[in-house]
Amino acid sequence: MKPLKSFKVLFELTKKTDNLKSEINNLKLQNQQLNRQMNEQRDRMLNVEIVGIPESINEDLNDTILRICKHVRVKIDTNDILQVNRVSPKVKLPGRSRVIIAKMKSRLLKDNLISLSRKNRLTTKEIGLAGESRPIFINEHLTSHNKQLLKRYKDFAKSSLYQFVWTKNGRIFVRRNDTSPGLQIFDEEDLKKIITKQ
Repeated sequence: MKPLKSFKVLFELTKKTDNLKSEINNLKLQNQQLNRQMNEQRDRMLNVEIVGIPESINEDLNDTILRICKHVRVKIDTNDILQVNRVSPKVKLPGRSRVIIAKMKSRLLKDNLISLSRKNRLTTKEIGLAGESRPIFINEHLTSHNKQLLKRYKDFAKSSLYQFVWTKNGRIFVRRNDTSPGLQIFDEEDLKKIITKQ
């Protein structure tokens, strides 16, 4: 083999090796990010997010949760609420109360609370809070990534033939109609696939 040709081959192999190393490093970073997101969502597995409860001085959030559960007929006692507090959003909107995050004792309890609150629509008046009657919404406590993904899919569903978008245990699902199977959504690529199938 001629020295010049050997040098070219060596140069090409070095270049390919460097590209592969760079690609491996990028994949490692992506893997770390995905693991972080999965762990963050797993940490929220027992949490519910409650939106629409006005803030008041000396409020008893445990009592508020108990009243909500009583109204939607979920059996619960104070020991079933592991932690409850208000959380400020990234962007504070004037006139909007901070959301309540409650960690429940079991996933079954959390799922029942979410499910029954959707069947029995709630208002602040129905749970005995003073002031103007406002709707209360109880949802899964999603990571910001999953919230953004859920919003995109809900926007997509409004403008397409998909009738249902929901979450279950931190996962997002879509379904075209009552008889079609549910599809689990993982990322933006899934949305692109659905759009191209239409």
